[in-house]
Amino acid sequence: MTLLIAKLRLLPKIWLFALTAFVCAITTSGAAQNLSNPMVGKTLTTVFTYPNFSDIAGLTLNGNAEKAGSVLLVGPAAFDQIGSAYYTTQVNVGQGFATTFTLNMKPASGSSTTADGMSFIIQNSSVNALGTSTGQPGYDGIPDSLAVEFDTFYNPQIFDPNNNHVGIQSCGTAPNSFDHQGSCDLGLQPTLPVTLADGNPHKVQISYLPHTNGVGTFSIEIDSQHVLSIGVNLATLLSLNGNDAWVGFTAGSGADFEYGTVRNWTFATVGSAPAK
Repeated sequence: MTLLIAKLRLLPKIWLFALTAFVCAITTSGAAQNLSNPMVGKTLTTVFTYPNFSDIAGLTLNGNAEKAGSVLLVGPAAFDQIGSAYYTTQVNVGQGFATTFTLNMKPASGSSTTADGMSFIIQNSSVNALGTSTGQPGYDGIPDSLAVEFDTFYNPQIFDPNNNHVGIQSCGTAPNSFDHQGSCDLGLQPTLPVTLADGNPHKVQISYLPHTNGVGTFSIEIDSQHVLSIGVNLATLLSLNGNDAWVGFTAGSGADFEYGTVRNWTFATVGSAPAK
């Protein structure tokens, strides 16, 4: 390395500048590609698909979650609601997965603002797992879980950046927390390309791909735009059932509320894990 640096110093400054820019460009573009689309070239096996929720066979609904026509209403527009909905059979998340769903969070009359958001959750606690209190996106208090929160309410006391952000929260096998200060905050994106609770449907894709070194890439897209990626190893972060866990959604409200719905949902595993 010392010899290489010494030789580089002999080059004209303009060549050094060009070489530095070239190396930086390769490093940055490669990292961005791996983070934003880790599933390129991977074989996916579909485990289940719900084009809509006119039929909710295979799902377990808890708390205030309900079927509303052809949508899954995880968070009804009322005070102090909390709900969860899971695919009843555990699925393989440890070897990698890709899931796509459409969220539709709508403002509701009678509420001064939208609240409190929703989450996509991976957990190995119980198929009936529910957050421990209202006034949150529904996952706070669920042990052995990782939640991707779609937060629509500003809670400064838990270090929310605003009322329109995406976060990845996990306390490992301990009860999860929606507080963004501390080790349970694995990633936070305060600047989104969309307004989550604008009443419009938003397509979300979440993918996870483990690597040979143990740390995998966990990535989130909204409306085909990369939002957030982190490095994580689900197999060591959580206490999985082999590679398996329950997957689903949570939602909640407090003194303010919104409609928190899911319109469709597909889940696929990396490789040839059998359908459940």
